[in-house]
Amino acid sequence: MPIGAEIFKRALTYPIKQIARNSGVNGNVVIEKVLSHDEPTYGYNAARDSYEDLMAAGIIDPSKVVRCCLEHATSVARTFLTADAVVVDIKEPLPPPSNKKTNANLQ
Repeated sequence: MPIGAEIFKRALTYPIKQIARNSGVNGNVVIEKVLSHDEPTYGYNAARDSYEDLMAAGIIDPSKVVRCCLEHATSVARTFLTADAVVVDIKEPLPPPSNKKTNANLQ
């Protein structure tokens, strides 16, 4: 599988992993269980803590929302990869607090 497709495939697993983590479940286990099924509508229902047919349960992702998210993410990635330079903020560690006593501490 080409590296771009592998990155894209991995990115698609992050929403379900985060939903599982938010509900206190191991996201990797949920992903393995969902991907082991052949049914495209099979998934993890975090509200019920169960695996089921999500369409039958009334849990749907509007396809336009999903498509737009993928288009925007792809556009950002393409821009980032083709840019000649990228500016990022490097966080500098805060200096350790001093133990010097101030006038407020002497009272």
